[in-house]
Amino acid sequence: MMYDKSHMATGANSVGLVALLVYSLKEFKEINNNIDELRLEVTKLRANNTETTKRSNIVFNQLSQKLEENTQKVNKTTKLLNKELKTTVEETVLETNIEQDDIKEAIDTLMIN
Repeated sequence: MMYDKSHMATGANSVGLVALLVYSLKEFKEINNNIDELRLEVTKLRANNTETTKRSNIVFNQLSQKLEENTQKVNKTTKLLNKELKTTVEETVLETNIEQDDIKEAIDTLMIN
């Protein structure tokens, strides 16, 4: 019995192609599973990132509020200190003027006598 070699080669090629196809399908299935895992991981990361961003915004808002409160306290304290300083300076000037008037009066009294 004689076999046609071209049919045998075609059959061998077909068997090889089927094996390659099966291997490729198996690899594609693994790659798809890996892609699905990566998609899930990316979704988790996005959710974590969103949550982290929300928390960060809350903290920044709280810090901004505290900074504003402290700025207002500093401004209020500065105004009070400036007012107190102005009052003290005015009192000192007034006392100095009174002392100068007393000295002038004493000198005038001495000069008259």
